Amino acid sequence: MIYSTSLVILLFAFFAPVVSFGASFCGKLDFRELSNSDLEQIVYVDYLSRGIAPKQCGIPGETLNICSLCASDISETQMRALRPLLGSKSHSDWHAKWHKVRSNGEKISNGLFEKLKAEKLVPANATRNDFLGLYKQRGSLAGENFFFMHRLMIKMVQMELALNGLPCIAPWKTLPDSIDDLHWPVPRFHRSEEERIEDQEKLEQLRARLNKYQDQQILRRISLNNLGMMLEGELHQELHQFYRSDPKDSPEALAQGFNDDLLPVETSPVNKYFWKIHGLVDDILGLWLNANGYQSIATQCEGKPQCFEWKATWVGKYPEALD
Repeated sequence: MIYSTSLVILLFAFFAPVVSFGASFCGKLDFRELSNSDLEQIVYVDYLSRGIAPKQCGIPGETLNICSLCASDISETQMRALRPLLGSKSHSDWHAKWHKVRSNGEKISNGLFEKLKAEKLVPANATRNDFLGLYKQRGSLAGENFFFMHRLMIKMVQMELALNGLPCIAPWKTLPDSIDDLHWPVPRFHRSEEERIEDQEKLEQLRARLNKYQDQQILRRISLNNLGMMLEGELHQELHQFYRSDPKDSPEALAQGFNDDLLPVETSPVNKYFWKIHGLVDDILGLWLNANGYQSIATQCEGKPQCFEWKATWVGKYPEALD
């Protein structure tokens, strides 16, 4: 394989077997430009020196072997490595403003749209009507874009963990069957038995609703865009609300100087439940691909058979550098 000059420099930079938690490598990587093969080569040098065979962890429809392990739980060590990335102003603004441009589409005037364009929050060559028709909530590409944006974030998190010598986060394939799950309990204190029963019943309702999104017959009758729109506004949002902790920020995050309230878009990616919820959403994308006869998904299929080509690749103002 022939590497670009920038990639060769990156490979040499990653010879050290374990990096400290103080510096984020992902602030130096452009995940819009680097291919999966590029990402694999970046971790390969380090893994080779430690005798690790890289593994795939989620990301159905793509080949991305960058994980040392695929762990069902998330340790505090993993979260301490991730919070400086996910809680940085650059990353918080990226995720939050992407959501807010979409959710406030109807309120965006021509003048405000030009301001958003100047701030690089929307593409420089976009026209207001065309852009909002595609990407505002319930736009013709908004649901597919929901999948695309968060898959990019999952890749970023996997690379950050890999380059810190830590396991990746395995996606939920289903929801926990109990509010007292050993690894993923509902993170709040129940003041009465009635509250416990109510939460357990709600979890069972969510599990039943998830079955709809995993049903191959249903998935064959729906477009990827419509699937994403349904998921975002229903099950995905309900899971954010259901697994929101009380108090809203975890003591571990606060001790490290970060907020991790699972509901606001500014802080939700700092919360460990976010990555199980969006791992589940991304797994449903894989089920849709299978149900509709696709073996892969890519930004450029280049004639590859049974490949679904992403059409919704807007990700807002990408965090080019971390503060």
